[in-house]
Amino acid sequence: MTIVEVQAKETALRTEMETALEAAKVLTPATPEFDEAYSRYLAAKANLAKIPTELTAARVAENAGAIQVCAAQVAEAIGQLVVGLKVADLVGKPVTALRYAIDADGKALVVFNPVTIVRTKSFGSKVTGGAGRTVVVDPAGERWSLTKFVLTNATEAEKASPEYKYPHSQVATKPKFEAFCQTHQLVGFTYEAPKAG
Repeated sequence: MTIVEVQAKETALRTEMETALEAAKVLTPATPEFDEAYSRYLAAKANLAKIPTELTAARVAENAGAIQVCAAQVAEAIGQLVVGLKVADLVGKPVTALRYAIDADGKALVVFNPVTIVRTKSFGSKVTGGAGRTVVVDPAGERWSLTKFVLTNATEAEKASPEYKYPHSQVATKPKFEAFCQTHQLVGFTYEAPKAG
C-alpha cells in the first residue's frame, strides 16, 4: 500500500469506529444489535492500532523505489564519467566494478575493479611447516604461501595474463618452482612440500 492509501484507510477506520461507537451508545446492551455495533467498533480500533506499522512499511516501500531511481541515476553518471575519462584505457581492462569510500581524514577514495579478499579468523598467522601446505621459504627463513610468492615476484604483464588467474599454479610443483625462480632470477628460495604421513 502507498502512504496515501494507508492514510485513506486510517480515515475510513476512524469514521467506522466513531459510527459504531455512536450506534452502540443508543442501543440496549446485551442485544444482538449492540454486540454487532460494539464488535465493529473494537475491530476498527484494533485495525487503527496497526496503522503506524503499515505507514512505516509504506514509507519504506516508497523510499525503496526512490533509492532505486537514485541508484540508477548514479550508475549512469558514473558510467559516463568512466567512459569520458577513459578509465578502461588507464586500468588496462574494462571497468566492471568500483568501490567508493571515505577514509578517516574525510578524503574520498575510488578503487576500480576491486578484489574482495575473504579472510578467516586466523588472518595474519604465519604458515608453519608441516601444516599440510606447500610453502616457499625465503633466504631469511620466512615462509610464504605459493600465491604470495608468485604475486610478489611476477611482473605486472604476467599478473595480467590469463595463466596467472590462479597464481599458485605457476609454482605448484618443484620443477615449476625452479623454472619460475630461474626465469625471474631468484636465488635463496626453497620449496617445502608437506611431509607425508
